[in-house]
Amino acid sequence: MGRIDESREFVPVRIAVLTVSDTRTLAEDVSGDTLVARIEAAGHHLVTRAILTDDRPQLTEQLATLKAEITSLRNTRGALLDEYDARWRRLEDRTARL
Repeated sequence: MGRIDESREFVPVRIAVLTVSDTRTLAEDVSGDTLVARIEAAGHHLVTRAILTDDRPQLTEQLATLKAEITSLRNTRGALLDEYDARWRRLEDRTARL
């Protein structure tokens, strides 16, 4: 694993935490809580946090809105492979073109 070069100036990034779920709420989003805590503890800027349903137009609209506000876009997902992987592939394809 790489080391942090302490001689370089820290540059905080602007991050959005978007959880895609048809069933979860912010109160139940433990992984989102963990991400937010780590983002803030590291000195980065949380632009927004939201729960989005598994709705492609909604996801696309949210990502287009955030495009100018965030420094980087990354997604996470569990290790289980199921029908939802198709959603992530579409989302990854779409964000690559933004």
